[in-house]
Amino acid sequence: MATALSSLVTYCQKNGWLDQTTAGVLQCKIFIDTTIQLLGLCRRWKFFEKEAWLNLTAPYTTGTVAMTIASTGLVGTGTTWAAGMAGQEYYTAEDSGRIYRITTFTDTTHLTLASAYLGSTASGKTYSIRYVRYAAPTDWGQEGAFFFQDGREINWSVMTLDEFLKKRMMHRATSAYPTDILFAEIAGTKYFFIHPPPSAAKQVTYNYWKAPDSLSGTSYADANTTDWPDRYLGLLHAVLKERMATDDSDAGLAVFYSRKVQDWIDAVFRGQGPYKPVPVSLPGDDRGLGSGLPIGSLGAFFNVLET
Repeated sequence: MATALSSLVTYCQKNGWLDQTTAGVLQCKIFIDTTIQLLGLCRRWKFFEKEAWLNLTAPYTTGTVAMTIASTGLVGTGTTWAAGMAGQEYYTAEDSGRIYRITTFTDTTHLTLASAYLGSTASGKTYSIRYVRYAAPTDWGQEGAFFFQDGREINWSVMTLDEFLKKRMMHRATSAYPTDILFAEIAGTKYFFIHPPPSAAKQVTYNYWKAPDSLSGTSYADANTTDWPDRYLGLLHAVLKERMATDDSDAGLAVFYSRKVQDWIDAVFRGQGPYKPVPVSLPGDDRGLGSGLPIGSLGAFFNVLET
């Protein structure tokens, strides 16, 4: 069952959130949403793990192209260019092997480059459009593992998008099996970037950890529900209460990243499985329950954390 935002607000108001004005309630909802996001992304929770597939596209080489020096426009003949080519690479060997980024798809015979073409004015030339950018899941939270169908793994690159683009400029070839994948968000849209671009169509399977759903909805409507599991509700309540026990409601996140709170999170995280007894040190609650409680399942833990 999902927990309604209104019930979480009620919990906070009973346990340290004093401002119950309209503005105060809105800030409380934002505080709750932020706490859930922090909890969801601070560990790789099994309940947020997902599996997906990514279809890599072979370079497009149909038809010919006309190019004008110092211009950003491309004019195709016999081409069927598509909207998905925006954000991809344009390459022609006759222009000293330079690569350009395509910014705009106009129609099946017109594309626009991000920078001016540096080669000679010409028409009827061969070219290729290389697919280096792919849509990533909108709920992407943390990276997992990426594999081709034959079991080869793609490296997860820890670099900025600028570093990735520089790497592409230095190593311009395509490859049967790309070696690196990068995640980046551009103007609110999430993408994967592939290096080197594939020379043929490939399918990649991968797993990742989703980000918790945002509770914002339409101005944080009370009817919104969280996808944080109910059986972990005790941990959420405990962290909310601990963060509220500061004058600034832990605006600097010092409490959230404190040893005590992180130990609570670790205990729950370890308890996901295999289901072995885990010694958990917890604060006493209103029912006088203390610390050092061994648990064989998570239910007892969450009951203890409820106050």
